[in-house]
Amino acid sequence: MVKKIDGLVSVVSKFVSPAISKVLPFYKKKILPKQKIWSSAFMQKLSPFLKLSVSDRKKIFEQNFVAKFRTAAITICLFQALFSAVISYSSAVIFGAVFLSYLIFRGYRVSYILAAFFIAVSVFSLLGGEAVNSLLLILWLVLGLVTFAFAFKYENARIGLENSFELKRSQYSLQTDVISAVIYAFALWLVAFIIILFVSLFATQNNDITENSEELNAVAGIAARHIYGYADYCKSQGYELKRYPEVFAKKFEPAVMKIQSQLTARESSLSEFYDHAKRAFGKRLFDSLAADIDEVRKQAIIEAIALKNNISASQVVWSDEYNKEISPEEGCVIFDEMADSIVSSSSADLQKLKNY
Repeated sequence: MVKKIDGLVSVVSKFVSPAISKVLPFYKKKILPKQKIWSSAFMQKLSPFLKLSVSDRKKIFEQNFVAKFRTAAITICLFQALFSAVISYSSAVIFGAVFLSYLIFRGYRVSYILAAFFIAVSVFSLLGGEAVNSLLLILWLVLGLVTFAFAFKYENARIGLENSFELKRSQYSLQTDVISAVIYAFALWLVAFIIILFVSLFATQNNDITENSEELNAVAGIAARHIYGYADYCKSQGYELKRYPEVFAKKFEPAVMKIQSQLTARESSLSEFYDHAKRAFGKRLFDSLAADIDEVRKQAIIEAIALKNNISASQVVWSDEYNKEISPEEGCVIFDEMADSIVSSSSADLQKLKNY
């Protein structure tokens, strides 16, 4: 694999070299002098931090200290890219991480500076998202910046020791290394892009399934409430609803049949759905059903009092003493008798069921 990439690098270099040879004179004349000034000023400001202790020099010579920091820096770059890709479904970070990792592996000091910018931009783009903890992100950013800073320090020391011939000089070819980095980065970016594409498609399908399931649960809850819930409540009050469940089921037959079919596909049924809701919500569900039928009962009491006193229903002021006029059981009878008008109302739940 590496030999094939080396061959590809050679081919690309043949095409790139002429373009570079044209740009190189301009770079050496216009940009390089300014770059040396900026680099010198930058390194001068960092000189207190870059100063090596005796123990640091010993570690660089004896313990391959530079390689350990390179490994740590590459690990942080790749983990940041992986984390960003998983959270944001973006493969672009993979290209940047692999590109920088290759340059770090080859020992370029500037790669640590670019890596610091990379992790800072990646972290700040994720801050504030619901899927991540901001404090952990900040701690991760600090860890990355500290690692890159010390890696830069020891890489700079290595270069200094090589220049003074205390260490064997490393061989560099910036053109070859950049091309290699681009090829490796592009190859892994392409793999990551394909993986993320499949993952995002799978996630979209799962979201669609979840949304469809939530919608089914909502309309199934409405249907179960009207077909089984009110009958269950009235039975507890001593009356069996005779008309209401059938009138409701007939009025919303297309929706009810569709719900039954979808629940059957889930190896369930509308009655089982209601039983589950009854176990899950217990008294809350019972009180909710009672409130609906009690509203019908109280309206019947108000109309009866208005008729008795020859006034309009709006003129009747409710009093708890009126509760004795019609019992909860009689309220269920009235509810049953008013089935046609109730199922024809324009409540939000019934409209939702009708449109399903």
